[in-house]
Amino acid sequence: AELAELGVEPPAMAGRPAIQAPDGALPGPSRDDVAAASEMSQDDRQQMILGMVAQLDERLSADGGSVEEWTRLVRAYVVLGDKPAARGALAKAQAALAGDTQALSALDRLAEDAGLKS
Repeated sequence: AELAELGVEPPAMAGRPAIQAPDGALPGPSRDDVAAASEMSQDDRQQMILGMVAQLDERLSADGGSVEEWTRLVRAYVVLGDKPAARGALAKAQAALAGDTQALSALDRLAEDAGLKS
């Protein structure tokens, strides 16, 4: 999986709150980050990606986040082929956003689109 596919935070942003661009988009890896990752071995790149996804999961689990951030996490796990982790992240997102019917509706569509419905 490539950084751009996952949309996870590059290492330089890990641990910082997600900052949204003026158009509301979440930041992704910069061109420099993608270029640096392309020079790594496949194993090193995979470990870096797994680490970034784990950091995003830890941050959202501890601090919460927007539906867009939770969606990014769920999709990252789906792209990585880890449906159990995707389902776990989806459940955490639903619990964290329980009072937001619009967010829950978006998460329900995500679950359906990603094949995570039981």
